[in-house]
Amino acid sequence: MMCGIYACLHVSVPSNEKSRSTINCVCHCTHIKDSILKRRGPDASSSKIIYIRDKVKAIFFASVLHLRGTSVVQQPYEDSYGNLLLWNGEIFHGLEVDDEECDTARLSKCLSDVRCSEGFIKVISSIKGPWSFIYWQEDTKCLWFGRDIFGRRSLLWKNEINNLGTFSLCSVGLEDRAWKEVPADGLYCLDLNEKNLEKNINISKYSWNCSVSGKASDWTSGEVSEGNFMDFHSYTSEQWVLSPLKCCLNDSEPRLEDVVVVSPVDCGQLKRLSGIGSLKDNEDKESVSKQLDQMDLNSYNVESTLESSSLEDKIFISYLRINKFKSLVSQFIEVLAEAVKLRVLNQPLLCKDCLCNLISNDTDKSKEMTRKERKKMPVCVHAPIAVMFSGGLDSVILAYLADRFLPRHLPIDLLNVAFEHKVRMQSTSKKETHSSETTYDTPDRITGKEGVNELSMLKPHRKWNFVEINITRNELQSQRQDCIRQLVYPCATVLDDSLGCASWFAARGSGVIWSDSNSYEPYTSPARVVLLGMGADEQLAGYSRHRVKFKNKGWKGLIEEVALEIDRISSRNLGRDDRVITDHGREGRFPYLDESVVCFLNSLPMWYKADLSLPRGVGEKLLLRLVAFQLGLKKAASLPKRAMQFGSRIAKTEDSKEKGSDACGRLKQTKMI
Repeated sequence: MMCGIYACLHVSVPSNEKSRSTINCVCHCTHIKDSILKRRGPDASSSKIIYIRDKVKAIFFASVLHLRGTSVVQQPYEDSYGNLLLWNGEIFHGLEVDDEECDTARLSKCLSDVRCSEGFIKVISSIKGPWSFIYWQEDTKCLWFGRDIFGRRSLLWKNEINNLGTFSLCSVGLEDRAWKEVPADGLYCLDLNEKNLEKNINISKYSWNCSVSGKASDWTSGEVSEGNFMDFHSYTSEQWVLSPLKCCLNDSEPRLEDVVVVSPVDCGQLKRLSGIGSLKDNEDKESVSKQLDQMDLNSYNVESTLESSSLEDKIFISYLRINKFKSLVSQFIEVLAEAVKLRVLNQPLLCKDCLCNLISNDTDKSKEMTRKERKKMPVCVHAPIAVMFSGGLDSVILAYLADRFLPRHLPIDLLNVAFEHKVRMQSTSKKETHSSETTYDTPDRITGKEGVNELSMLKPHRKWNFVEINITRNELQSQRQDCIRQLVYPCATVLDDSLGCASWFAARGSGVIWSDSNSYEPYTSPARVVLLGMGADEQLAGYSRHRVKFKNKGWKGLIEEVALEIDRISSRNLGRDDRVITDHGREGRFPYLDESVVCFLNSLPMWYKADLSLPRGVGEKLLLRLVAFQLGLKKAASLPKRAMQFGSRIAKTEDSKEKGSDACGRLKQTKMI
C-alpha cells in the first residue's frame, strides 16, 4: 500500500473552543486533500479527528494508492479498539499476508493484539519491505512513528509546540519550510499520557540494534539532546529494535592466495582466482594459470569465442570459468530474481486506467469482488510495471528479470529521460559561422536504445515500450518552480536538484514511443509500479569515489567506504526519491535494497563483489556484471557507471561550474505550495 500520510497534534485547545477547533480542523484537512499529498494516493482519501484529553487533539489524514488486496482499504485505518494506522509501505515478508488481503488490515490486526512497547516493536521489526507509518495507540495514548532501516519511504516532522502548540508528521513538506526528515534510525514514540503537555512533550527513541553494515548502534541510556529530536525532552530507550538484516558486512581483506596475477586469456589484467585453492610457496603463476585452463567451461565455447571477443568479454569469461564465481553468480541471480518477483507480482496487475475504472464504475461491487470474479472481467493489456531505464547495467538487469514473472501479454514500460542540449554543428565553409542544434541524443538515450535492442533480441515475446521522455529547459524550469522543489525539500543541494528533477520527469512517464506504424506517437505510462536500481552502486563499489579510496588505501579503505555508503543511504536520497516518484501516483520499488539481497551481498568478501584494479566498466560492480554476462546481456555488462545527472544531460542545462554538494539557489523559495 502506497500512501500519503499526515498527522498533526494540537496542544492547548480549551474545552469551550472545541466546536470552533473542529471547524478549523475540517478546513485544514480540506486544504491537505487539495495539496500534493493527495497525488500520492489517488484511489481514496479520508481524515479523522480525535480528542485525546482536555486541550489536546489530533488530526489524521491519508490518501491511498491501492496495490494490495482485492479492494481499496481506506486510511486512517481504525480497529475496534480505536487504534489508528496510517501505513505507507509494503509487507513482502515477515508477516503472513494472504493474496486477497490488504497488508494495512493485516498489520493493524497484529498491532491491535499487543498491549506493550515490546510487543509493538517486535511486530514492526519483523516486517521486510519498505515502510513509514504513523500509529495512534488508544489505550496507552501513545503516537508511534518511524521509517524502515533504509529509509525507503519518506516521513517528515515539524515541531512547533513552543510557539504554535503543534507537532506534525507528513510524507511531504506542506505550507512552509520548517520540516525535517525523520531519521531512519529506529522507532519513535510520543507519550501523550503525561500532564502539562503544552510545556513539554516526551519522545522516546527505540534504536535499531545495528546499522545496515552490521555496525553495533551506539547506545546511551537516559536523556539526549541531539538535533534529531527538534527540542523535545527526549529519552533513548534501553530496548532495541532488531534489524531485519541478519548478516553483517564482511570486512575481511584478501590474502595473497586470494589475489594473484595471471593472464589465462592473454589479457594481461589482474585476475583473482579465489576458490581454486591457495597459492603455496612452490606454486608459480604458470601452474595456477594451467589449473584455471583445465576448469569446466560450462556452457561457454571459450576457444571459439575468445579471438573475436572484446577485452571485457574475455575477462568476464575467465571469471565465469572459476567455480566459486560461477556459483556466486547463480546464487545472486536467484536472490535478486526473487526480490524482483515480489515487487512485480504484489499488485493487482492492472494499469492505472483500468483499476481506476474498476474503482469508479462500481465502488461497492469492487469491495466485494473475489479473485474469481476479477478473472471474468476484461483483461488489462496495458503495462502495470515500468522500469526507470538508462540502458545501464542496473536497469537492464531489472527489466530482464521482470520479464520472467510478468504475464506474456502485458508490456513493460522502459522510462528514459533526456534533457535538451545544444550540439555545435560543423560548418561547410571557413567563412560560415558555427550553428548549434537542439538534440535529445544524450548518453542515456543512446545506451537506452542499445539496452532495449538487447532485451528485444533475448526476449522477443515481450512488448517493450521504450518511452522517450524529452524535456525542454523551459519545462524543467517551470515544473521545478511549480512543484518539484517542494518535493525535493528539505534536501537542498545541486545534486538533489538534478536527481530530483530527472527522477520526477522520468517517473511522470510522459513522452513518445515508436509505434507499429513506424512513427512516433505520444504515450504516458499507465504503470502503477516503477522498478528502480538504487542501492546497487553503494553495495558493489560502483562510484568513482570507491576507486579513489581503493587507489589510496587499498582493500581496507574500499571496505570502509562501502560500509559508510550503505549506512548513510537512508539519510542521502531515498526519502527524496520517494517524494518525487510517488507524486505521479506510482510506487517506486527497489529490488537491490531487498533485505535478502542486502544480506547476501553483505555476507560476501569485497573481492567477490568488486575489483577496482580492473578497468572501468569491469572492476566496479564486478559480480553484477558477471550476472548480466551470464544472462546474455553482454553489451550492458561492460557499460561504465554514468551518473543520472550526466547521462540525462540535466547537469548541462544549468550552471556547469556548480558542484554537486553546493547549496542550490534554484530550490530556494519563499512560499510553499
